[in-house]
Amino acid sequence: MSEETRKAIVDERLSKALTENMWHNTMNTFLQLIATMNRTYKLPMNRMPGKDMNLSEQLQNFKKILSDEIAEIDDIILNNEHASDIQAKMAAGNVDEIVLDAHVALADLLADIVIYCFSESLKHGIYLPAVLHNVMVSNFSKLGEDGQPIKDETGKFLKGPNYFPPEPAIKELLTMLWADAVADEGRGDDGSTH
Repeated sequence: MSEETRKAIVDERLSKALTENMWHNTMNTFLQLIATMNRTYKLPMNRMPGKDMNLSEQLQNFKKILSDEIAEIDDIILNNEHASDIQAKMAAGNVDEIVLDAHVALADLLADIVIYCFSESLKHGIYLPAVLHNVMVSNFSKLGEDGQPIKDETGKFLKGPNYFPPEPAIKELLTMLWADAVADEGRGDDGSTH
């Protein structure tokens, strides 16, 4: 198959997946798009941590990417007068081009961060949807005795008296997933690409 034909097939599949994801927004379709992105950009995809991956270097690179993305918040709120104008317009129910543009920038920023996080999880053999589930279960254990959220002044949830951390459940999950990957590797299917 020629490179041009292969590219046309990939473009057609990607276009179909993007359209399907936009209308259905399912986690599985989203994960397929992340996997397609990693393959297209020749990023690792592993079912367990890659044996040849330099974890320290990889995480430093990931930290830099996220720091650059988070710095985009300054582009949205840098001008205090502009931010005040947006707040006043929103309070008045006036969603004009300025308010819309600020929220488009915010939506793009949030999406980029989520995409980078999911892509990074594939590099390390971490099935992020299951990890997110465990973290959410833990988050619900942060409620106070009265069943109400406990928050600090920034809106961050604080740990209630019945809190339990997610790490033990995540450790159990990764141990199980990686054991399955090792078993598959023993059968000649490691599911990894580099």
